[in-house]
Amino acid sequence: MDLMHKNYTNNLQNRKFVLRATVKLVINMLFEGRIGKFTFQCVEPPEQGVQNLVLSPLDFFLIGVVF
Repeated sequence: MDLMHKNYTNNLQNRKFVLRATVKLVINMLFEGRIGKFTFQCVEPPEQGVQNLVLSPLDFFLIGVVF
């Protein structure tokens, strides 16, 4: 176990972590995002012409701050 920990900590500076996210416009201001195997939707406020069916981008941001 100590050897595994030592190998892990020695190679930390050479590691890379990459996340790929994609987003597409579904209708009006309704967006669908994808990160890895997860898919989510967000929508701009109702004033933009879309019903308030899912969270807004600000809601997602605030949830991220809480976690």
